[in-house]
Amino acid sequence: MAGYNWHAGKSNNAVAAEAEGLVVKSKLTASWLKAHGIEETVGFIKFLIQAGKICPTEWHHTSKFFNRTDYYSAEEIIETLELMETSGHLQTWRDMFKVPEIRRETNYLLLGNEFLRRLNGKDMFGHTEPFYQRSQA
Repeated sequence: MAGYNWHAGKSNNAVAAEAEGLVVKSKLTASWLKAHGIEETVGFIKFLIQAGKICPTEWHHTSKFFNRTDYYSAEEIIETLELMETSGHLQTWRDMFKVPEIRRETNYLLLGNEFLRRLNGKDMFGHTEPFYQRSQA
């Protein structure tokens, strides 16, 4: 359904996606997660999105500048969390989320490298200490 809904300020496809229950990152709320049976916190889910672990289901154009906006579905989030739990990686990410320096990090490559360090004892460059401690030295 091509076209743009000027009243809603987004593409017709974005309007249809929202009608189907998809949400943008800013609309992920505790009540939305609870309504879909997701027991993780909003902050943790957004942290996993920032780290590239939870991927958008779709993207659509929004605003009068036709920005690309990612949309997420509860089913995809649940499936990703289940896969991470099965592989044993979910607890590692939960532990990383507890560290404020990691939680504030916006570079998904640094987050992935920190995950490798925690999983293997060293990151892809052979460092054994966390990135946030190395940068302070």
